[in-house]
Amino acid sequence: MAWWDDLGNAVSSVVSTLGDAVEGVVETVTDTAENVVDGISSAVEDGCNAVTGWIAANGGPILGSVFNVVGGIIVGAIEGIRDLTVDYLHILRDQGAIIGALLKLDIPRLCEEILNLGIDVVDFGVDLLRVATGGYFVAAIVDNFSRESLRAFVARLLATRLAGAPELPDILKRLNIDSGIWGLKFNANSHVMMFDTGTKGVATRIRAMHADNTLDLFALANLLSFNSFSFNRPRTLVRVVGLDGRPSLLPVNRWQISKFLAGEDIRLQIFSISPAALNDCLKVAKKKFKKMGIALQWNDEFGIPTLGRMTTLEVTTPEEYRINIFPSEVQGAFFQSSGIKPATAEECPAEALAAFHYVRNSEGKEIFGQTCGRDIVEGPPATRCVTPGRTDSCCITVNRQIVPSGAQGSGVIHRDIFPPYFSRYVLAHELGHYFGLCHFGHDGVQNIMFSTAAGSNILDWGLWQYYLHSEPEFTFADATNVWRFIVDQMRPCL
Repeated sequence: MAWWDDLGNAVSSVVSTLGDAVEGVVETVTDTAENVVDGISSAVEDGCNAVTGWIAANGGPILGSVFNVVGGIIVGAIEGIRDLTVDYLHILRDQGAIIGALLKLDIPRLCEEILNLGIDVVDFGVDLLRVATGGYFVAAIVDNFSRESLRAFVARLLATRLAGAPELPDILKRLNIDSGIWGLKFNANSHVMMFDTGTKGVATRIRAMHADNTLDLFALANLLSFNSFSFNRPRTLVRVVGLDGRPSLLPVNRWQISKFLAGEDIRLQIFSISPAALNDCLKVAKKKFKKMGIALQWNDEFGIPTLGRMTTLEVTTPEEYRINIFPSEVQGAFFQSSGIKPATAEECPAEALAAFHYVRNSEGKEIFGQTCGRDIVEGPPATRCVTPGRTDSCCITVNRQIVPSGAQGSGVIHRDIFPPYFSRYVLAHELGHYFGLCHFGHDGVQNIMFSTAAGSNILDWGLWQYYLHSEPEFTFADATNVWRFIVDQMRPCL
């Protein structure tokens, strides 16, 4: 490498470090503040919901209705304040990212962050309109009545399907079915793919993958790259590990990556998703499933997202960087062989894997995510389903068998996509499949289970519900069908 290349990389690294410092400080402060705001608002909401829920369950229909309305107004006000605060924090974070991209002369990233800023400004405007027109209050009142209706439905479903079963009293007790805060605590494990060049042979392999354009190490580190001038890069992470085995708190710079590619012994760890991006996915999934009476208990929780430590699955080959997941049984076999979900493991906990990329499907497209360990039948063929009472022309059954390989694992795989506004819903969508939901019948972007790839229509009469929540949701019908699936196909998890 010529001396002027070293000089250029050194200067670029200094400027890049300054950009990373600005962006890192802003992101750390705003993401941490968002977690604090979410935590406080959730605690207050849970308290209100506990009172209104208990009265709705035990105080009779009239008193329950009154408290559902009053509690909804209080919770609606809290949610409105929280969302506007979070929207403002997102706008500040976008501005920090724009400054960082400018300092790093990263034009593709600059364009991405300007678009993110535009999306978040629109989101702020929509939420402000919902506050001004009472949308938050109406949504919270509707949610209160829906939560009570779902509680009553689950109680009836269990009483009917498990009539006379000796375990029924214990199940009802675990669900706190007669309390204001009821639901199924369900453990869920998140795993993140990671290359570690300290592992024998991986450094040589990563250099070769960079040389043949399988990956772009500069782009993965969120640095300016002329090798892959892309405007839709996922939020990945590359960090340096010191001689003491501890990861550096400072972002990797261009000089370090250039030295590594030139053959120097610099240990890098390359992650398929950043802690902040993963935090978005886990929080959204937890929030959405909570409304269906399922309390996801993630193994990774981030107080300060940018400094969060993620549970990793170390990978070492190009085939794992762009993994083949088709058909879904292949994904299931990988989950089993990698130890994510052993063949003998139960359906609880749920397992989720964040991947770098997938092999393209038969239509030449790289999908967003997929679920394995499930047989899915949609439309008219689903009318005769082994799970009784389904109302959605969907039939999903747990199937962990493949021929001739034997048993497979189960779980969901997802990847980060651009823009982040949409990416944060991919994990919740795939977990919807894991818990028994299909694409069929979910027209309109107000539905989490919406999918253009599956032929869903973007426009639907139910779009007015987007006004109530300003983001995709699971429907009440989704919640009832999830519980039918759990009782029929995942009963040991109760």
